[in-house]
Amino acid sequence: MRISLICGGPSAERGISLNSARSAMDHLTPLGWEIVPFYCDLERHFYRLSPSQLYSNTPSDFDFKLAHTAQPLTESEFIAACRETDLVFPAIHGAFGEDGQLQELLEAHDIPFVGSPAAACRLMFDKAIANTHMAQHGFATLPNCRIDESDAPDVRLKKASDFFARTHIDKAVVKPSAGGSSLGVASAVTPQEAAARAEDIFAQKHGAQALIEPYCQGREFTVVVLQNKKGELVALIPTEIDLIGGDLFTFRHKYLPTCHVEYHCPPRFADDVIARIQKAAEVLFTFFDMRDFSRLDGWLLDDGRLIFSDFNPISGMEQNSYLFIQGSRIGFTHGDTLRYIVAHAAERYGIKAPLPPLGGRGVGVRGEVGVCESLVPPHPRIKCGAGSNPLPPRGGRGNPPTNIRVLFGGTTAERQVSLMSGTNVWLKLLHSADYMPAPYILAPEHEIWQLPYSFTLNHTVEEILARCAESENIVARLKVLVPPLRQRLGLPPLPANAFIQPRRMSLDQFCRESADENAFVFIALHGGEGEDGTLQAKFDSYGLAYNGSAPAASHVCMDKSATGDVLRALNDPLLTSAGKVLLTAGQGGRAEAIWADAVQKLKTADILIKPQADGCSAGVVRLQSAQELKLYLQALAQGQTMLPAGTLAHQPMMIELPEQADAFMLEPFIVTDAIYISGLHLTHTPRTGWIELTVGVLEEKGVYHALSPSITVAKGHVLSLEEKFQGGTGVNLTPPPADIISGEQIDLIKSKIEKTANALGIEGYARIDIFFNTRSNQTMVIEANTLPGLTPSTVIYHQSLAETPPLAPREFLAKLVEFGRERQARGLEETRSVAQAVREL
Repeated sequence: MRISLICGGPSAERGISLNSARSAMDHLTPLGWEIVPFYCDLERHFYRLSPSQLYSNTPSDFDFKLAHTAQPLTESEFIAACRETDLVFPAIHGAFGEDGQLQELLEAHDIPFVGSPAAACRLMFDKAIANTHMAQHGFATLPNCRIDESDAPDVRLKKASDFFARTHIDKAVVKPSAGGSSLGVASAVTPQEAAARAEDIFAQKHGAQALIEPYCQGREFTVVVLQNKKGELVALIPTEIDLIGGDLFTFRHKYLPTCHVEYHCPPRFADDVIARIQKAAEVLFTFFDMRDFSRLDGWLLDDGRLIFSDFNPISGMEQNSYLFIQGSRIGFTHGDTLRYIVAHAAERYGIKAPLPPLGGRGVGVRGEVGVCESLVPPHPRIKCGAGSNPLPPRGGRGNPPTNIRVLFGGTTAERQVSLMSGTNVWLKLLHSADYMPAPYILAPEHEIWQLPYSFTLNHTVEEILARCAESENIVARLKVLVPPLRQRLGLPPLPANAFIQPRRMSLDQFCRESADENAFVFIALHGGEGEDGTLQAKFDSYGLAYNGSAPAASHVCMDKSATGDVLRALNDPLLTSAGKVLLTAGQGGRAEAIWADAVQKLKTADILIKPQADGCSAGVVRLQSAQELKLYLQALAQGQTMLPAGTLAHQPMMIELPEQADAFMLEPFIVTDAIYISGLHLTHTPRTGWIELTVGVLEEKGVYHALSPSITVAKGHVLSLEEKFQGGTGVNLTPPPADIISGEQIDLIKSKIEKTANALGIEGYARIDIFFNTRSNQTMVIEANTLPGLTPSTVIYHQSLAETPPLAPREFLAKLVEFGRERQARGLEETRSVAQAVREL
């Protein structure tokens, strides 16, 4: 079967759409289906993409590059291209994708597609229209007030004032009437504030109408509804959304791991309440005439009433999205969930999607995991039940597959990014016939948990560990809730041993088991002992193969000051490191003296502070006075986990602070050229000639190869966590435009990166962040990351895809495993050589 996958769109949710499309590509392609991706830009122009293009860019990159390098399809060309495939899968979130416009276009040309029809989307997408439609038919709804962008300021204020008075509320929620992903949502305690928040929605282009509703007192939930082969509706187990220390579920809460929100699936509701939510969701699915699948958001109010507030015709499909979390609880893998939806949509149109039936089989060919494996750890020590539809075993060319233990988590400020990296690595390697990956999470005190499939898809490290501790209760509830859902979905019962709990072990036990199985340890940890050589030395002592550099290089690269010392020793005038002043978190009382010393040594009062051995932008901020340094150090001393936006002069966004770091350093703040993308235009305003770049580098048998550099474009003075790791947020220009950095300069940069990697002793791979001066041709190294982020939208994938031939993400990860195995083999050979020499002596 050939499927057109449509992503992008004109809304602010187009970045999430790209991640959904990548996920769909990852999990549908191994089924043997051909995925043909299309991108829709801000002006609703369609472009046909290659799979490598889909993996390699953010929306701003697409909009800019496609406008300058490709011709959009005409509407008739787009329709003709869709006709060449069997089915269309819309993955556009927000306007055009969920408001019925795309569906209307497809319906007008009789093109089969997945999801709800245009009329249903039109009714659901606009919250005001949906509320009115429900209220007219007797459904419980929240009162609301609609403010239009065309309303004069006094009209907006009067509407808000009348609504507060009429509903007797003291707190309201203001949100776009037509939009999703929690974009533009804010709270207000006065009519004046509500009117101001509505203006923010209009100013940020989140729509032309804002909706004011009472702030709900209760517990928030979301529930996915699937349609079975007979057309019957089955609501899955809802997810409870628990906000901690906040009052609204924001875009950042939804798409970046944060300890300010927890997910509970099953929810902490009584079973009869869960049944009420499921029944109500199924009724509303029918009421709106939805189709195939949908996600409904609602509230269990303190008085026991159920209110449904938002309807999502196309649920997000990121790697730990609600769709996949809830699917995993009933025994589905990511591929199972998407296959169920797509195959039944195809059957509605009489399209055959030949596949083995879903149900209790073992691990299958090319890494597609049987349904019981979403509850059971895919690990030889915990066997899956015998299935009725066994598939060929893994292992290319008759060889047994390599066990891969993917280790993530930890206790550093980078632990949530580690979770994103580890989950992505695990999911991508699942679809390789050569590997048998299993997820493991590193907890405090060197405790490690082996995770079943469904326990891996939680939102944060803390959430996973909490669910592990509660696993006995969770499994007991799933044994009650899951069987009737599987029966209604037309699935066979799960085998008796399906509901297995996470398995706890010590680090030494983890190492012993890995050695016994000759397993490869894929280190997806960032910062701390996972990247400073500590764990590498431990794994070496057990003779284990792992990715990344050996202990010595890991230790030097983790310490930015030591990295600088190595580079300065090269005495290369075109390869430098910034000057540094070291300090500790407890020196707040000496802030003025430290500042004066730093200004003198660094020859600037424009200074950057950062942890000496942490990454992911944690704690990196620009300072311009001793008072700001004192505020920063006081926040650390008080154990604050973040600096609220505006605490410092050049800090427009909240800054995450490292939770365990004690060693910090001051560096000169490098003023770079202004580079930004506005609409479809790239603007470069020269200032100093300095440009920030990041460059991946590969090492094989002592030979280094630098990948194509990427210009990193930040909105503020320091690249944020969102811009680094949140899909669709950052902008990376790979390769850099020739009118900014010439081809000769790119070659020079690559040679300096390779020289840096060689001097630092990097093995396998790394990512090196630099400043490059286009006037002096000088390269200034910021830091070397021996275990760079491997999240779905990370820049190193963009760079590997820019190679000739392109190296796709899964192939790139396989290379890292191969490099680690080669190093292990070299180490064993060296050991044998030493032993032979000893015997001869």
